[in-house]
Amino acid sequence: MKRILLHLAISVLAFGLGLTASAFWRFYTVNRFESYIVDEVPSPMLSSLGTELGCRSYATVYSYYLPNGAEISRTCQQFSTAEQANSALQARRRGNYDILEWSATFDSSGRRTGETVLLYSSETSLRLNTYGNTFCETRSSSLGNLHWFKENVEDRFYE
Repeated sequence: MKRILLHLAISVLAFGLGLTASAFWRFYTVNRFESYIVDEVPSPMLSSLGTELGCRSYATVYSYYLPNGAEISRTCQQFSTAEQANSALQARRRGNYDILEWSATFDSSGRRTGETVLLYSSETSLRLNTYGNTFCETRSSSLGNLHWFKENVEDRFYE
């Protein structure tokens, strides 16, 4: 009888350990922002406007109007140095936003070329990035539209 109880106890413990490991595996491998991601958004209509700002910097503003009524705007500004662009990123990230992602950008030889910050609030989502002396801000009303823009437009044309 002791032997049967020992085997039963070991089986129950092994089952519990497997169940716990499976739960942790699912928790750490599931994308936490998956519910915000839009599977497919139709192609946007593009309008662009280039404007000259003071201090010898040049800014370009692009607005993408999606068929679902959403607007994605991207503003890029050239600075004379990379430090000025990084200072603009640091100043812009301060505000009433939650930081969802912060990463460094490297070129093919491993040198650091900039930073990317993903910010979120209940009203808007922002992706701020620097590349050399360029600072860009991409703004959208949802993380799903911002993710769609990164996958379908930004990665193809801006990087």
